[in-house]
Amino acid sequence: MQYIVREVIKLLRPSLPPTIDLVHEIDDSCRSIFADPGQIYQVLMNLCTNARQSIGEDHGRITIRLTERRSLGDPERFGDAARSGSFLDLEVTDSGCGIEDEALARIFDPFYTTKKSEQGTGLGLAVVHGIIKKHKGDIEVSSRIGMGTTFHVYFAVDGREVAAGKQPKQPVRGGSERIMVVDDEAAVAEVLRISLEGVGYRVLTFHGSIAAVKKFREDPGCCDLVLTDMLMPDMTGAELAREFLGLRPGLPIIMLTGHGDTFDLSRAKKIGIREFLQKPVKQEKLQQIVRRVLGNGKDTDH
Repeated sequence: MQYIVREVIKLLRPSLPPTIDLVHEIDDSCRSIFADPGQIYQVLMNLCTNARQSIGEDHGRITIRLTERRSLGDPERFGDAARSGSFLDLEVTDSGCGIEDEALARIFDPFYTTKKSEQGTGLGLAVVHGIIKKHKGDIEVSSRIGMGTTFHVYFAVDGREVAAGKQPKQPVRGGSERIMVVDDEAAVAEVLRISLEGVGYRVLTFHGSIAAVKKFREDPGCCDLVLTDMLMPDMTGAELAREFLGLRPGLPIIMLTGHGDTFDLSRAKKIGIREFLQKPVKQEKLQQIVRRVLGNGKDTDH
């Protein structure tokens, strides 16, 4: 977990304006958790992105803390993560505008957002909540108007022993192909980029469909595969796929779907979409599907 936190800090720091300070406190004695690294990275990036947007153009501070705690015997507060005895507490605090009580009660609902429309669809924190629950963790949020917001994410420390004789997983085969990633949630796009670059791919990311379409119209040969979100504010993934395939028939396209997304699979196949992946997607599965689609695709000229 310490490595993931430091990687997020490394990425986040240069992207922050000089008006926002980034402070971190990482306990190097924290033990490991059993989790998908790409998804935990996505959780932290989403929380930090929300913190930055909460501060906006004002002067402010984002604080990231990682500590290991013992269960306080309060399952009502700490939930599943506390029942194992020891758990990690990942905290993200901002000094931003704060969140109203009514909004706070719905903050993890899919499509509910306090952001402006151009800042995303409101799926970010719903995805965060889903990832944490999938890992049997818990999340708390507290906020005061004009004072800021704090998120605490709790994960049980991994105390399991490796099974005797168990063979390690074979590494996923990557490649050097060029992949375009399109997702209006910046944190999601960044996780996808890191997961793919980690196995050798060259990745071009766009945080919206309009910019992606502009690039593709200028240079239809800019990528060998497109990985696009389904639901985006300006143009859906299906509309983007039609646009791209009209300019370059046979281009491999993978669609990412989220909470409540509905799209007929047979209709998607008729458009030319090769595969669907549901968010949050595990890093290994993403890499496997991309490799398979590229391996089967005929339109991969460099």
